[in-house]
Amino acid sequence: MKYSVEEKKVSSLLNYLENQSREDFNKWLTGVNIFEVLKISSAEIRHSNILGWLITPNENHSLGDKFFEKVILKIIENNSSVSEISMIDALLKDFSDAKVFRESKNDIDILFSSKKNKFNLIIENKTWTADHDNQLKKYREFVDKEYSSYKNLFVYLTPYGDQPIEADESERMHWKILSYKEISDILADIVYTYDIDEKVRYILTEYNDNLKRNILKDEELEQLTKDIYSKHKEVLDIIFLNRPDYIEDFKFAVRNEFENFDDGNVIKNKIPFLDGNIFRIRFRTKKLDKFLNDNFDEDNDKLESSIYWYEIASDGNEFKFWLVLKEPEYFNQLPQKIQKFYNQDTKKYHDWGKIYRRFHSINPEEAWGKNLDQEVQNFIKESLKEIQEFENSIQSTL
Repeated sequence: MKYSVEEKKVSSLLNYLENQSREDFNKWLTGVNIFEVLKISSAEIRHSNILGWLITPNENHSLGDKFFEKVILKIIENNSSVSEISMIDALLKDFSDAKVFRESKNDIDILFSSKKNKFNLIIENKTWTADHDNQLKKYREFVDKEYSSYKNLFVYLTPYGDQPIEADESERMHWKILSYKEISDILADIVYTYDIDEKVRYILTEYNDNLKRNILKDEELEQLTKDIYSKHKEVLDIIFLNRPDYIEDFKFAVRNEFENFDDGNVIKNKIPFLDGNIFRIRFRTKKLDKFLNDNFDEDNDKLESSIYWYEIASDGNEFKFWLVLKEPEYFNQLPQKIQKFYNQDTKKYHDWGKIYRRFHSINPEEAWGKNLDQEVQNFIKESLKEIQEFENSIQSTL
């Protein structure tokens, strides 16, 4: 396909990228964010942990009940009828006795409980998921029963203050609305208004930066990108149309590297395995065949008829190495020592009627742009090294 675009339009975009783009985007090019480094930037449970820490008055952040006060005031401001607590009570009452329970009370995300004030704040936290299985009613009925003499304030927290989806209209009436946009505003207010410990300031600043990067839309950034696209649309459309597909590039590199790999232990599957859009490479090893007494006939059988298989798999976001064991009938036939060893393994989990054991994983987006072949070689090398250590551990138990 041939593209026709005026040279001055290409020059205009290149000139912008060279001379102006860094200045325009500098405030967003803040380098690493600790929450992204730890791979917890969007994990709902991690956000609940941080919010639970912030809302606890006697925690080591030394904020006292400032965060709690501001959250309550924002809830009162957002919702027309909040009878469970008044603005005066939030500002003047002492909530230093409060305890915060994280998913330990009937799986409720955050339960702030003050015995002295007979008050509970219940927060159901939803980042990218929605309420389901009538969970809001289940949580509310549990709290109202367990704390029947308390004032119980139920709050539904989402990125932009959305209403519950699955709950019916009568149940929604019990839940007040709060947004992560407002949490972000509260964090900014605390950082810029109060004299707080520098370590705490760093944590709050990083967390708020993470909210803006990964949970919320940054309106200023959104407008800037719209302006740039509008000005350079014709050139950018051609670039977008021909952008590299790092997922497909990574798949090809993994397949090519694995086909040419031979360590004397891996038994490659002769029958290719295809599963829709999911990428899979399956194989066995000589050692595990021996340990598990697997009499798989590689010339006549499909690999799914084996007791086990190793697998490199990807749904498009991450490439993972894992071991799959059939259960329960196959697993229960294994030698007792192997069953005991496997049951003690912290990297195993159950899903879809099988037992999985995690090994190495890699995000192709992070690997793309580097030496792709070298990244893939390292991925397979590290994974097979883990497999070798795992099989040697099994051998030592026999």
